[in-house]
Amino acid sequence: MKKPFIVTEANVDEIISAMGTFVRRVVFGAGKKGVVCGMSGGIDCCTVARICQKAQVPVALYILPDGDAMNKSTSMSDALLFCETFGFYYKTVDISPMCNAFEASISNLSKNAAINIRPRVRMTYLYAQAQNNDALVIGTGNYAERMMGYFTKWGDGACDLNPLAFLAKSEVRLVAKHLEIPENIISKAPSA
Repeated sequence: MKKPFIVTEANVDEIISAMGTFVRRVVFGAGKKGVVCGMSGGIDCCTVARICQKAQVPVALYILPDGDAMNKSTSMSDALLFCETFGFYYKTVDISPMCNAFEASISNLSKNAAINIRPRVRMTYLYAQAQNNDALVIGTGNYAERMMGYFTKWGDGACDLNPLAFLAKSEVRLVAKHLEIPENIISKAPSA
């Protein structure tokens, strides 16, 4: 999959507008009311949420921690600060009971299989919310993640549309800066 464009300081506002137009066209063209998005407090999901907001596409953000795992870093505080700063609707749901029940139902569960349960439970939750609210699931994977296969199949790689699909991480940072995402979110190290 060849990258069709490069985001620069000279065209960043035009690219943001084009991504917003793309999101509006897909969402409203499908007859949907908006999108749902998983919110980790990272740059990719924050950038997608702001693209939707700028394009006037309703977006509901779901913070889906596994117990207190998000509290061991700045992820939870970054997610909450972002949602409150920009006035997003958000809901926090602890997925650990769902994951624990699923894991308990499988004997001799391997470590690799267990690792992929969390992103798949999150995506199942997002799709249920989308269907329940006549919305689409919007993805947050960037170009590098897609090209390297750095996602869980039918987990964080599943979505109905993905405005960051052709943006390298450096381009996501540039777009995020122009969308006024807090610098601590833009500059923090990515985490799996």
